[in-house]
Amino acid sequence: MPFICEIMSHTPNISASSSLSDLPEGFHIIPNREYTSTNKYQLPNDEKEINRLNIQHYAIRELLHGNFNAPVDSDLERGITVLDAGCGSGRWILDMAQDYPNSTFVGVDQAEVFPTSDVPSNCNFMRENTLNLPFVDNTFDYTFQRLLLFAFTPAEWKIAVSELVRVTKPGGWIELFEASPHLERAPPEERYWRESINGALSKGVDLNYVHQIVNLLEGNGLENVENDYVGCPIGWYGRVGDLIAQNIRHLLIARRPTIGPALGIKDDDDFEMQLKATMVRYKECKSWFKYVYAYGQKPQ
Repeated sequence: MPFICEIMSHTPNISASSSLSDLPEGFHIIPNREYTSTNKYQLPNDEKEINRLNIQHYAIRELLHGNFNAPVDSDLERGITVLDAGCGSGRWILDMAQDYPNSTFVGVDQAEVFPTSDVPSNCNFMRENTLNLPFVDNTFDYTFQRLLLFAFTPAEWKIAVSELVRVTKPGGWIELFEASPHLERAPPEERYWRESINGALSKGVDLNYVHQIVNLLEGNGLENVENDYVGCPIGWYGRVGDLIAQNIRHLLIARRPTIGPALGIKDDDDFEMQLKATMVRYKECKSWFKYVYAYGQKPQ
């Protein structure tokens, strides 16, 4: 049965790819697990960005050996209602809908880059603002939000999380998944990553605020809060490193209007040539960053 929500009136095991003794200090992988199968927003909404989001999804799924971290597997098997706030291309929802046919999934995003036809019967996509979700209180059993670090100012982060808590049922789970802006083992001459962060700051977006996700959950009264991170290799560590390198390359190309002028690069070909050399250096230096995540339970 299709889910009708009440609207308010307003891959391979990556641990086999490299010896643990070869990993940089602090690099953290997750052991394999078994599952039943705005204007300031500075990324485009075109087909290339949709493809990048899909590559990003598959890289994360391989790193996590699944699509989520909260302890909701048995609930999903039984059948619950799930919200993906800021769903992007909708790839996470489409995967989850296939893996958990008894559950119903709703995705919202400000940009209509999600599919609008030929979606599973247990999926629904809506063009809505995550800072003002159009659902009554206590609608969803599990709410999920991933990689909106370029979307929110610190003040908006607080609003976004409070909205997730509001629409989650008592006893339900909320999960946040984000990327740390700090590049580990960065090449000494690295500039692209640094200017991407500076460009975000110029728009009032503090990418380091993702490290406050635990405080945001606890500050909203959530219980059983857990957090961790997984290391993301750029161009090394087998297939997953290749996927992440593709994602990072396309991300930096998408941010060329911000990064190019800051670096004094006006020509597109020159930008991509220098970026190609930078990507090689990431691989040589075994550069990596963290995906950080936290989840918690709304009190009964």
